[in-house]
Amino acid sequence: MKNVKPPAWLRLALKLLLNAIVLAFVGYALWSSVRGHEAEALAVLRRFDWATGAALLGLGLGNLLVSHFAWQTITRRLGIAIPYFDSLRIWAFSTLGRYVPGKVMLLVARTYYYRRRGEPAVWVGYAVILEHLFALASAIVVMLIALTQANLDALQGLRWVGWIGLLPLALLLAPRLMNWAIGRLAHRLGAEERRDLSTGDFLLFLAIFLGGWVILGLGNYVLISRIGGIGWEYFVYVTGAHALAGIAGVLALFAPSGLGVKDGLLFFFLSRIMPAYQASLATVGLRIWLNGVELLMVGFGWLALRLPATPATDARTQKTPGG
Repeated sequence: MKNVKPPAWLRLALKLLLNAIVLAFVGYALWSSVRGHEAEALAVLRRFDWATGAALLGLGLGNLLVSHFAWQTITRRLGIAIPYFDSLRIWAFSTLGRYVPGKVMLLVARTYYYRRRGEPAVWVGYAVILEHLFALASAIVVMLIALTQANLDALQGLRWVGWIGLLPLALLLAPRLMNWAIGRLAHRLGAEERRDLSTGDFLLFLAIFLGGWVILGLGNYVLISRIGGIGWEYFVYVTGAHALAGIAGVLALFAPSGLGVKDGLLFFFLSRIMPAYQASLATVGLRIWLNGVELLMVGFGWLALRLPATPATDARTQKTPGG
């Protein structure tokens, strides 16, 4: 019997309905935790000043620029070398794809604009896969390191999970395995050539994304400490909690930017170290902060794409796959 797929509009409607249910549940939980603590919540909000806002803006944009640097590094290692400004504006605008259910728009936007600059879609698509793979791997590393350093009594018994969990990630640094996977995937996508990467390339990708987590972790700490007054001993914990929540948000394909899923997990973990109303404020604050700087970057990309393309003569001389 032939399988009949539901129409596209019905699948989209179901995704939106599921997202609305999750968002409503998390929103109600957050509101319930603040209700009855309105005066304390207002006092917390008064702690924020222009210096804190400027620090959060700088750290948020810094994290995004590190993420773009990772993308630029991956594409150049694959022999895709367009000028930096062109790469930045395409990457920035494609960030809008995180807010579309299914998260396919990101791939479509980058493929479209890179093809207009003469780059093959197959390798742009593979670069997107590598970008997400190492972004996810870096988040897992941060989460597992947080487990190994956990100071909370409830997490003491999970330290061994962190140490053991770090071992399989070494497979990402094995050039034979990764290059075999690259070749198989590229062949299935229609590529006739093979572009091998080295262990040094994979280490570089992971290191750049981990650098981004340091910046993001500092932003997390600045915002959460202003709300809950937590000390530096919780820096690794809140960064690891954000990493785990971010992983869940990425895997929840129905949720634009992990909306609802990521927030619910963040609230759960933050409520272990601060009162529930403060955890609620921190969760909402983190969402506003990160989405705000992302949308600023999207706006920059949208405006910058209306400028003429940068001459590619300098970039073309750097197209050396694997080097």
